[in-house]
Amino acid sequence: MRRRARAARRRGGRDSLFEHRMVLALQRRLPRGSRLDEQFRVPHGAHPYRIDAVVEHPAGFRFGIEWDGPGHYDAFTGLRLREPAEQFARDSFVEAYCLREGLSLFRVPYSYARKPAKAVAYCLAAAIRDFRAGACKIHYLDYMRTYVKINIYARLTPGVASILTQQDETFPQVNTRAL
Repeated sequence: MRRRARAARRRGGRDSLFEHRMVLALQRRLPRGSRLDEQFRVPHGAHPYRIDAVVEHPAGFRFGIEWDGPGHYDAFTGLRLREPAEQFARDSFVEAYCLREGLSLFRVPYSYARKPAKAVAYCLAAAIRDFRAGACKIHYLDYMRTYVKINIYARLTPGVASILTQQDETFPQVNTRAL
């Protein structure tokens, strides 16, 4: 237990090495005047949810990023959770909150662990594109390798809604969903 606590302190209190690397890459690429709020609280009754990172851009808009680490996936269902329905409910709540509040949200899977700069570059470019278009969307990076498996799981599980998305016109490896 002590070893985990020491490792978390070295990572700036972040949950995982993946999240730590992604936040460092994000901090390096943010324009001057940006504000990064890690573990942003989303109001939800007695137990608020958190978004891994919310960025306030100097142009006057905000966007969120969820780093979906290896604990979210396995080979078939795309999930490695004790209670996948609870994770679906949490993710759906956070996504609905972002769309309601006018924030684009980027779901970055663990497949980007070795290419954090690429994920961050996409998030920043797409956030600016969404802002200019007056839109907010949920962006699922590497959709075909990760989130499509979640959709298959959703279809096989009663009470779990599918993620209905469309392919991004500029980046085919990303799928998006809007209101």
